[in-house]
Amino acid sequence: MRTKEVPTNHPGDDETGFYKIPDIDKRGSIKREKIRKWIEGGYIEPFYRVPYKRGEICYFAKAQLYEIKLFEHFVKLGVSRHYAKVWVKSFDKLRRNRKEEPKSVTVILKKDAIVEINLVYDNVFKLELEENDDGAYVVNFKKIYDEINQKFT
Repeated sequence: MRTKEVPTNHPGDDETGFYKIPDIDKRGSIKREKIRKWIEGGYIEPFYRVPYKRGEICYFAKAQLYEIKLFEHFVKLGVSRHYAKVWVKSFDKLRRNRKEEPKSVTVILKKDAIVEINLVYDNVFKLELEENDDGAYVVNFKKIYDEINQKFT
């Protein structure tokens, strides 16, 4: 957990690039109850936290909003929160090495363990499954990216 000393009236808005949980909820991206549960469960982590009254104010960088939305997408597909967290962390590591955002994300599985995770930067890709692979997920990340940018610009 990162904790930084910032004023409690620090704005969470487009100017600073940091957003509080109510900001995310108000813009219709993800409900605050979900975000709080995911933080409490250790599935997502705010960029920084500020102690406030009996709790804390959590701030997220805009780049984290893409990851939270991707996490939510995997959970909606029926992926356990544990594996969704692992997959999003793998996605983030791959994504940081590139300047452009991927169009889609592919995940190939064997017994919920990632065999392969790929970021696709054009609209054409080849998905090859081995005989003993359990399945694959393909996520349209461009849709997630565009949705967040539309709501948080």
